[in-house]
Amino acid sequence: MDRQLNGRRKARAGGFGLQPQVPQAPAAQRRRDVRRAQEEAKSKFPRLESKLDKIKNGIRDARLSGRRFAYKEPLRDLYELAYGWYEEDKLDERIRQVANLRAICVRKANPFSVLIRAVLDEDADRKTVSRWSVALNEAMENEVAPTDVGEYL
Repeated sequence: MDRQLNGRRKARAGGFGLQPQVPQAPAAQRRRDVRRAQEEAKSKFPRLESKLDKIKNGIRDARLSGRRFAYKEPLRDLYELAYGWYEEDKLDERIRQVANLRAICVRKANPFSVLIRAVLDEDADRKTVSRWSVALNEAMENEVAPTDVGEYL
């Protein structure tokens, strides 16, 4: 179904006004690109990585403690970090840096989902990520101060 155009092959889209599909990079190349971006981000942002690791350890300790609301303090620390970025108008830039540090896909829907997945262990379920990120996003939309964010969790 390919046709020649000026000596080069051009893929047909099949009509109906569709654009030809752009060939995707092989999966191995995409993995190399993600790994390279992650290594570059780790060398560029060591302070950010240490802050995220501190919050990650706080969440792990809260889960191991068995206390029902122990997770609120590390989430408050995470919100305080994001709130500072929001006030500096650098939230989107920092979210992309966090995503590169932890090799996480960025979606437009909720920036806190990237932050939550960055500080949770690999076995974190989608429900927990969604519940926490929605609550923190709602607090951010209402411009709640980091000291008062406990009411939203």
